[in-house]
Amino acid sequence: MTQRKVIDMRFQTTATTWAALCFGVALAHDAEAKAIASYNVDSYLDDPKDAVKLAVNFARLPDGTNYAQQSVLDPTAKQLEARVTNSDYKKLSQ
Repeated sequence: MTQRKVIDMRFQTTATTWAALCFGVALAHDAEAKAIASYNVDSYLDDPKDAVKLAVNFARLPDGTNYAQQSVLDPTAKQLEARVTNSDYKKLSQ
């Protein structure tokens, strides 16, 4: 069974005198594979209703290389989503 350790960090800062930047990061680590399993970033500038979320899930290639299998960018208030899926990696001939 894969053991995952999740590290959750939250930050809030004032970027300028008129804007506050808030973001949180959750990082999941796969202890068995010694690699990042996923990370999530939640952020907004000034108003929480204008949140933007980023979720990245990682996978491993047969040689053990860790890569971002899927990334999802979700600006919730805009009601759209950008999803990038990476797959079908093949080793170049030697």
